Amino acid sequence: MADPILTDRELDELSYHLDHLVRPQSGSLGTLAGTAVRYLSGILGAEGVSCEVLEAEGGRPCLVARLSAHRPDEGLLLVASSDPPAAGTATPRQALLGGTMAAVGLMALALVRRRGFLLERDLVLAVLPGRGPDGAPVLRHLAARHRDRLRCRFVLTADGVGPRRPGNRTLVGVQVASKAWLRLRVTALAEPHATGPASATTRLVRSLLQIESGVLGTRPCAPAVAWMDAVAATLPSGSSAMLRGIQLLGAGASLSRLVSDRDLAATLANISRDTVEIVGLRAGEAGGLPAGRAEAELALRVLPGRRVEESIRDLQSLLGAEVTVDAVESVEAVEMPHPSALWDRIGDAVGRVVPDATLVPTLDSDAWDAAALAPLDVTAYGFGPLAVLDDSVLSAPESGPGIAPEALRRGAEAFLRVVLGTCIPDAFPMSCVDNPRPRI
Repeated sequence: MADPILTDRELDELSYHLDHLVRPQSGSLGTLAGTAVRYLSGILGAEGVSCEVLEAEGGRPCLVARLSAHRPDEGLLLVASSDPPAAGTATPRQALLGGTMAAVGLMALALVRRRGFLLERDLVLAVLPGRGPDGAPVLRHLAARHRDRLRCRFVLTADGVGPRRPGNRTLVGVQVASKAWLRLRVTALAEPHATGPASATTRLVRSLLQIESGVLGTRPCAPAVAWMDAVAATLPSGSSAMLRGIQLLGAGASLSRLVSDRDLAATLANISRDTVEIVGLRAGEAGGLPAGRAEAELALRVLPGRRVEESIRDLQSLLGAEVTVDAVESVEAVEMPHPSALWDRIGDAVGRVVPDATLVPTLDSDAWDAAALAPLDVTAYGFGPLAVLDDSVLSAPESGPGIAPEALRRGAEAFLRVVLGTCIPDAFPMSCVDNPRPRI
């Protein structure tokens, strides 16, 4: 790798921090909640980086550190998670995602201080618990209380999708959109002593059978079309023609089974469907409710481009008149512009470590941190240090940080080049000098 940003000693330091963040029992973190935030706060303070520990909903600590260029509204915000990997985490990537983003974000701030770089825009690191007790992003609650601390123009969040190679190029995903996420309460009422078909529980279950498939509707949306365009351009002619045909028919989910690559088929189905999931059921006094009342909690995920109120009305119509549907919590769908100057910066950095890479816009089903800032003039993407690393080079962080040094270097170099190049463009110029978009 030509002209690496990190020295070997700095790479060792990064690995040390990562080990402490993804394996709390490995060193000074212990097992208490919030220790990751305190650890990062201590390291950043020693580097001379100003940081605050703020309380999110439920009193959980969040770290916000800022290096100022006196242009807060033009800053770059990095959003990382302080949650240690949960027991039984499904994949090594999920276990490493938050800690890697936090550790490399820490190194970005430290490098600016150590090397005396003159920032052209503020650089901000926010380290927070990944999700609140209601399932919504903590950043949303933090932004409502401390909007001034999170002022920025660009945002990078961690994204859990690794690179793929279904065709003749390596596809590196960058999240540009997310579905709307709603927590709904479905209620059935009956006479307190009713039994059998007339009971509240039976009425509720009878209605919920209408959503057994988990699919509320199938429709195309702009991010899905952009994904299909990018992927089809890298596939062999037969597979490409199949994907473009599905795109023209506007039936991605219903015809996704025709795509031979299972990962692509699953993604195509996901980005073409509004889905609904039953999260919990309770009824009567045993469930803490009055007699004659039964409730279900649902998670509804709606593709961008449709008002969530319309989806709730459709769900009410599908479930029928025996129940009522009420929204308890919601996070808006997000759809970010791309390409953009930040997109180009990511493409340049990725191309230096994965020469045959093609950036692919992705859409996520879960509520996205970017929803907290979407009403403002902010460009946010899901892209982190693991985006360029294949699953084969990651392992569960049981006896070490879970990433070999050379793989960690590749991921960190790509991410640092995006971050430092965005904030200090003269020190980290892009290789493509004839790009028509404004430089950042």
